[in-house]
Amino acid sequence: CMEVINVSRSFLPVEYSGIAPIMLKPYGFFIESVFSLGARGDSYYEYLLKQWIQSKYTSTKYFWLYLESVKAIRRHLIRESYAGLKFVGEKEYSGNFVAKMDHLACFFPGVLTLGYLNKENALNFVSKTEEEKLEIEKELSEHLLLAESLAHTCFEIYNSTIT
Repeated sequence: CMEVINVSRSFLPVEYSGIAPIMLKPYGFFIESVFSLGARGDSYYEYLLKQWIQSKYTSTKYFWLYLESVKAIRRHLIRESYAGLKFVGEKEYSGNFVAKMDHLACFFPGVLTLGYLNKENALNFVSKTEEEKLEIEKELSEHLLLAESLAHTCFEIYNSTIT
């Protein structure tokens, strides 16, 4: 499944590099649908990092895809509310941003934290140059800060809901 998605990604417009629409055609190409970390979109991003970890850090392409996807998520889907809370919105294929956060997107702070907790493995198994090491350290540290902000937003969502 991951290979099909990775091939399909090459057919997306370049401005969407790193993120994937939530719908696939039966033969493996993306349908022009919404980009979301909510229902039907969450697993792809979760498993990029997990594939790398489950490979005992040898399938480095998944780590690089994970970093690319987080950059794209930050660029296209992360916003800040009027109340100062960072949230993960959605983006229509047309480019319109939809300021709504699906509660299923609350998995994302955990994924970002898992990435940060595997920083030493990334530095030992993935980075080949000192420049790459510095970039990975910087990015994963930024991921942790984003994870904290998004986890706070998720807490506020659930805390303010009666049920």
